[in-house]
Amino acid sequence: MKTRLNKGFTLIELLVVIAIIGILSGIVLTSLSTARNKAKDAAVQTQISSMRAAAEVYYGTSNSYGSAVTGDACGTAGSMFQDTASNMKGIVSATAGIKCNTNGTAWAASAPLVSSTTGSWCADSTGAAKAITTTNWVTANSPTVCP
Repeated sequence: MKTRLNKGFTLIELLVVIAIIGILSGIVLTSLSTARNKAKDAAVQTQISSMRAAAEVYYGTSNSYGSAVTGDACGTAGSMFQDTASNMKGIVSATAGIKCNTNGTAWAASAPLVSSTTGSWCADSTGAAKAITTTNWVTANSPTVCP
């Protein structure tokens, strides 16, 4: 009786294992992408919400929320949103797609969420911080209050 001395895996067995590993890694990468987008959304929410503290620091030193700024003009020199003492400038520059509004007595800001094509996160001087739709922000009657 002959015994087989060649022990090991066949080519078919190796291909099956590689295919299974490929399928599992594809599933993991898909769920990691979703987790990354949620983490980016959390960062946007934190940045916009932290503007409230920076705005109060600015208001405490100037008794105003600064000169009127609307829409994409967050980078307007001399506005509350470019103040370095309160770190408002740092928050604005770190937030992609941010929109800012102030009329001197109130303010609001929003930035798009990564995981949503139509959603944004908004915070304002009334203490509101919530998800909004972009169309609500653009057509709001009171641009210094989150719609």
